[in-house]
Amino acid sequence: MLKSRYRTISPKGSGDINNQGVHQMDVARWGLGVDLKETPMTLGPVLQMDAKTETFTNNNAANAMLTRNYRKNFEVS
Repeated sequence: MLKSRYRTISPKGSGDINNQGVHQMDVARWGLGVDLKETPMTLGPVLQMDAKTETFTNNNAANAMLTRNYRKNFEVS
C-alpha cells in the first residue's frame, strides 16, 4: 500500500497529477490529432547545467528551486 501512496504522502511526492496526468495528456493529444513529432513545444527556457556543481549556469531562478526547506526528520542528506 505504501508503494502506491508514496506519491501523495511523501514530501517529495507530486500527487496523482504526476502519476496519472501524463497519460491523460496523451489521450487529449490523441483526441486532438496532435502529432508530437510534428509539433514542437517549449515549456520554459533552455537551461545549461554545470555537472560539477550541480547547478544551472544561466538561470538563478532555476537554481533557487533545486532545494527547499524540508520538514523535520525528512531532510535530504
